[in-house]
Amino acid sequence: MDQVRPLYDEGVDLARRLARHDPVEGPGALAASLIDRSSLHAAARDFGPALADFRQALTHLGESV
Repeated sequence: MDQVRPLYDEGVDLARRLARHDPVEGPGALAASLIDRSSLHAAARDFGPALADFRQALTHLGESV
């Protein structure tokens, strides 16, 4: 699992950049990336970061609705 974590982190970083440049599509993409990374954390039983990513994703979903 540690081998793929950097890929999820990179996905979140790219989605954050998209959210800064595209306020229409960016928040939804960022929320999706955060939920993906949250799932990875949960699978690794790393529940603190999983919850943090999920909560942050919810805030971005509110922006994209």
